[in-house]
Amino acid sequence: MRILPFNNRVAAAAYPLGGPKKGFRMSHSFEFVRLGVNSRVAWLEFSRAPVNAFSREMVEEVREAIATALTDPAVRVLVLASSIDSYFSAGADLHAFAGMKARDMRGWVSLGHDIARLLRFSPKPLLAAIV
Repeated sequence: MRILPFNNRVAAAAYPLGGPKKGFRMSHSFEFVRLGVNSRVAWLEFSRAPVNAFSREMVEEVREAIATALTDPAVRVLVLASSIDSYFSAGADLHAFAGMKARDMRGWVSLGHDIARLLRFSPKPLLAAIV
């Protein structure tokens, strides 16, 4: 098997969420992520400007989007990507932790664990498209 280099031209052709493509369907509407399917490939794109820092709402949307893609019988593979140039994700939004109580922190950690379990036990191949 030959592995091709991943460059911007390849990325532009590969990212179906970058623009309308024939055969592309949006699966769900979210505020901070985009989920769509093209040719049996689910694309989950982080979309929280400026750097895709994860807020609680975004974490909840990511969990729901991953679960949706992994349970969709029409989907054969899930690709995690970013709709923001030069950033996959900066990680957690530290402002979200300001004033957070222990109970809230446990909820945050629980959401992260849910996502990790979904990815770890995925019945489908997972890819990360980082450009």
